[in-house]
Amino acid sequence: MTTASLSASELWYPSKPEAERWTVISVKGKAPGASDIKTFRKNHSKAPVTAVIDDNTYKIEKINDDFLVISYKQDPASLAAEASFMKDCRLHMTINLKTKRVEKLQSLNEKPLKIKIFNAEKLDLVVKFIYEENEKRYFTESEDLNLIVKFLGQLAPMETISEYSNYKKI
Repeated sequence: MTTASLSASELWYPSKPEAERWTVISVKGKAPGASDIKTFRKNHSKAPVTAVIDDNTYKIEKINDDFLVISYKQDPASLAAEASFMKDCRLHMTINLKTKRVEKLQSLNEKPLKIKIFNAEKLDLVVKFIYEENEKRYFTESEDLNLIVKFLGQLAPMETISEYSNYKKI
């Protein structure tokens, strides 16, 4: 079977002007071209999707002395059209019991998904957070998106790794 893969690494600088906040470091392990940067910035300029949690779907997945993992689903009626595929995903929130802080959020599909033009067999998105004591809020530290999509009848892995830094008040 032939597979294709796409991976990108980038940095986000919120203190820079809007058009310069994203700095793409590499695409498929190589220096990015102008079109790679333009495509990446276009895809990351959209407002974040907000959805309502379905309170009936909470589950305690794991608990030990260090961590608590709670899973849940989002209310399908609250999802924006472009995020409607998330109705078939379960989110897993990891809480550090020592610090009482959320450390990561993982989204996993429960069945194959239709994402825009792709049919995805697997979606695994891990978002890691840092808590800024001075700001009293969470910031995204990194995102690792792994997809296995069907492309031209073949399964193709796709990965996007995003690392965020330089959070400062403007």
